[in-house]
Amino acid sequence: NIISRFTETNIDFNNYTVVAMFLDVRGNVWSITITDIMENQNDITVSSEEFGGYFLQESQGFHIVKIPKTNKPFVFL
Repeated sequence: NIISRFTETNIDFNNYTVVAMFLDVRGNVWSITITDIMENQNDITVSSEEFGGYFLQESQGFHIVKIPKTNKPFVFL
């Protein structure tokens, strides 16, 4: 039950935007981390890093971040 580990589940979407990145299901343990969110004049760029291991377990890494409300388009790097 992953949701029980979330620190916040009641989001006010009038004031916040949620940025989420998910990996495909993989045969080894992988995670993804959003490393930077940069607001530019015309868009928001989101940078991330993937980390993998060699364990015999399926996983689907994800990272979810709450930022102030924006209507700018997102560019994922």
